[in-house]
Amino acid sequence: MASCDAHRIVFISASHLVHEYESIPNDVLVTALFFFGSKRSWIFPITDDDKAESSMQPTRYLTFPDVFKELILSKEARNEVFWLKPECSYEQVSIWLQSLGYKGLQLDDTYWPTQPHGNEVVNNYTTGEHDYQAVIELVNQSNSGRLIAVLQYADSLLKKD
Repeated sequence: MASCDAHRIVFISASHLVHEYESIPNDVLVTALFFFGSKRSWIFPITDDDKAESSMQPTRYLTFPDVFKELILSKEARNEVFWLKPECSYEQVSIWLQSLGYKGLQLDDTYWPTQPHGNEVVNNYTTGEHDYQAVIELVNQSNSGRLIAVLQYADSLLKKD
């Protein structure tokens, strides 16, 4: 089981991470979690249909460098990657986080109306969307001080107290 160090970073976008992973300190990448809103098959296609579907995405997943794909695979082997699509739910994300020793996600509709981006958060987890700001808010509020969900590594430096 992975350690539950304070301030563990959760990268929420493969398409953003691929542009900066080489400049992120190795110790950060090794301990980080990846919670991607994409399909695994967009990066690791098996069939021609997978390749065709990946090619239709706005991100050019098929051009991701092999070393980046190897990073993802090594983290997958340690249960440190979660793919939201195609049929996963935020309840499953919550279970995944709990399996790693963290709190589950705050999925109580009555909690969010007074919170920042609350409507977007509820919309995300009820529809299966992966709106970045709402994902960040949901993960960070659910595990305040323990997990820092970010779109880019620089964002994590601003959130550490």
